[in-house]
Amino acid sequence: MDADDAPTEILRIRLWNRAHATALLAECEAADRVLARWADRAACEPVGFEVTFIDGNIVRGIHEFFHQGKRKCLFSTHVRRLLRRAAVASGAA
Repeated sequence: MDADDAPTEILRIRLWNRAHATALLAECEAADRVLARWADRAACEPVGFEVTFIDGNIVRGIHEFFHQGKRKCLFSTHVRRLLRRAAVASGAA
C-alpha cells in the first residue's frame, strides 16, 4: 500500500482512542471492523493510528474517521491518501 497503489505488506496496525484500549491488527479490513464498532460509541474520536509496513516504513496520525456515527472513509483509503501526499511532498523537495 504505497503511493502508486502497489501493495506493500503490513506488519502491524495499532489503533487507539481515549475511550478504548489499543487494538493491534494485521490488516486494513480488521481495522475497519474495529473502527465500525467504535463508531457506535460516544467519545471514540479522534482515533490515533500507526501502520508499520514490512519494508520498515511507518505511517502515523490522528484522524476523525466518523461523523455522527457514520464512517467518513475506509482505513486503507485514508492511509493511501497520506502516502500519496508524502510522495508528492518528497518529490517537490
